[in-house]
Order: sequence, then structure tokens, then C-alpha cells
Amino acid sequence: MTALNPYSRRFAEVLFAAFPEWRAFMLDDLPEIFTGDTEGSLIVRVPCPAPAEWPPEHSWLLIDTADGEVTITWDMFHTHFNFDSQVEEDSNANGPTAFLHQLVNQELCIAIAKNGDKWAGSMTIQHGQAPDFLAGSSVYSRSWRGTYDTTLETTDLTMERDSSGSHYVGSGLPLFDGE
Repeated sequence: MTALNPYSRRFAEVLFAAFPEWRAFMLDDLPEIFTGDTEGSLIVRVPCPAPAEWPPEHSWLLIDTADGEVTITWDMFHTHFNFDSQVEEDSNANGPTAFLHQLVNQELCIAIAKNGDKWAGSMTIQHGQAPDFLAGSSVYSRSWRGTYDTTLETTDLTMERDSSGSHYVGSGLPLFDGE
């Protein structure tokens, strides 16, 4: 395995202090999807306790420090964090380890919109919250242990912009109520 660069080494310390069992999931080689500045990057691929019906390619969480930022990828969703490697701990409530805690504790879910098999958008939602701007032929949510997973076929959904013009509203969204 390539030695971690200082940024990646510092984030690895914080990540594995929060999730020590994830150290076993560090990858020795970068997956082919990575481009850009990957020298010395941390790559961790965590299997999630996904229900059997999830496609295998969407049943893991990928955490990396390529390009000098922390990227968290799950299913067709990803997000980026600027991690201050000079800070003693990741005490930022909006930082990457706080985000990961919210995911694994199922306080946050991801919502994915697809048109056929193609990605059309993604976002995080609180369990029970409807995604307010995703449009596609189908929208689904994922929670870490599958407790709040839902699927919505949007062919029965009428989507219109609200009076502000900034959000979509429509019938059918209560299917994301986590029940």
C-alpha cells in the first residue's frame, strides 16, 4: 500500500477514532473510477448492512481523500467535505465524521432520482422527509440498515413548482414517510 500523504493520514486518524472497525476496509489499490491527484490518498470501502435486494454495486460506502478533500460516496450519491487537517479532532458538526455518524445512525438517508437506469439527481434527507426537488421516472431513498428504504414511481406524481418557484411539490411524496 502506498504511504498516506499528511492530509490523508490526519483524516484517517480522525475517521478510525470514530469508526475503528472501518480500518479493516482500507483499500490497497485505487478503484479505476479515481482520476486527478490520488497520490497518498486514503480509500475506505465499507460494506453496508444492505438488504439483499440492493444491487451489489450500491451496497457499500466509499470514503476517499483524493484531490485534497474528503468525498463520501454511497449508491449514486456523493458529497465533498473540506477537512481541516490541522484541527485536533473533527469537531465540526457539519464535518465528514458527523455526516457519517448521521448516516449509520439512520438520522440521514439518501434519495436518488433516476430516469430509467440513468442518474437524474440525489440528495440527503431526514428519514420521513420527502425529497423536495428530485424529478425522475423513479425516486428511492436508502437508509444505512434499510429501515427507511422507500421507492416511488413518479409516473403517478404530478410535480409543479411552488409559489416561490424554488421547490417542487406534488402528490405521492408522502410515500417517503418512513412508515
